[in-house]
Amino acid sequence: MYKFIFILLKYTQTLGFWKGLQIFYSLKWSSQNHVYLSFLKKNLFFRPKSEDRYTFFEVFLKECYQVKTFTQSDKVQNIIDAGANAGFATLYFRSQFPEATIIAIEPESKNFQI
Repeated sequence: MYKFIFILLKYTQTLGFWKGLQIFYSLKWSSQNHVYLSFLKKNLFFRPKSEDRYTFFEVFLKECYQVKTFTQSDKVQNIIDAGANAGFATLYFRSQFPEATIIAIEPESKNFQI
C-alpha cells in the first residue's frame, strides 16, 4: 500500500494533481497504450508486456537522468544516448537541453522500431 501511495504522489507532484491522476490511472489500469505529456508536446507510446511504464516512471518522475552538474545557463552541445530503448531518456534530455544535438543509439531491433 505504501508503494502505491508513493508512486501516486510522485505522479501528482511531478505532473500536477489532475494530470498526474489521469496518467497514473491510464498506465496502471487502462488498456490505453499512450499518454500525452504537455511539457513535451508529445504522445508517449507504451508497448504491451514491456518495461516501458517502469522506464517512464524512472526517467520522467524520478528524474534518474537529471544532470545536476549543469545549469540551464551551461551550453550543452552534444548528448549521446547509448542504449536509447524506447526513447524516453532522449525526450527527457531534449526537454532539459533543447539546443543540444542528441544522438540516440539502440542496438535492439524491437526497441529501434519504435
